[in-house]
Amino acid sequence: MATVLRPAQRVAVSVARGVRQLHLSKPNNETFTVTDAVLPKPHSTKLAGYMGITMATSLGIFTGAEMSKNIASFLEENELFVPSDDDDDD
Repeated sequence: MATVLRPAQRVAVSVARGVRQLHLSKPNNETFTVTDAVLPKPHSTKLAGYMGITMATSLGIFTGAEMSKNIASFLEENELFVPSDDDDDD
């Protein structure tokens, strides 16, 4: 049976072992608690979460591309930036 340590004890144990940790919590790979109760099901990310991230990223990329296209068109119309044909070394 595994013993449950408080966060302060975890830090003391990890420092005593010489183990460096980036965070104080550790993954819980156990199924039962000390009192033999079953732990709840771990959190899982649903497909809708991944789809939302994909949609937000796609929308951001599309919006940025449209903005840059419109700004480049504006600069070329007002002759603030006109690409020259002299730079081509073909």
